[in-house]
Amino acid sequence: MKHLLLTLVLLGTLQAQDLTPNQIVSTYNYNHSASAKIKQKRLLQRMATVKKEKAQEMAKEKCGAKVELTKLTRHGNRLFYAMRTDSCSIKIDALDGSIISQKML
Repeated sequence: MKHLLLTLVLLGTLQAQDLTPNQIVSTYNYNHSASAKIKQKRLLQRMATVKKEKAQEMAKEKCGAKVELTKLTRHGNRLFYAMRTDSCSIKIDALDGSIISQKML
C-alpha cells in the first residue's frame, strides 16, 4: 500500500503544473507595506485555479479532520495551499489540485 501511495504522489509531482515566467516575475515585486501584502495575496489568489474551499475539502478527505489553518503560498515555480489539521499537514498544488506532500503529526 505504501508503494502504491508513493508512486501516486511521485506521478502527481511529475505532472504538476508550474507558474509561467511572467507569473513568477510578478510575485517577486514584493513590498512589506500592508497594502502591498494585500495586493500580493490577491495576485496569488487570482493565479490559483483550484479554489481554497476545494483544497480544504480535499485535505479534509485525506486527513479525516477539519482544516484549522490554510495558507496560499509560492515556492519557486510552485503555487500551493499549505494546510494543517490536528492530525496532519498537507500541501495541495493550487494549479492542478494534486497533493504535493502529506505528513502525519
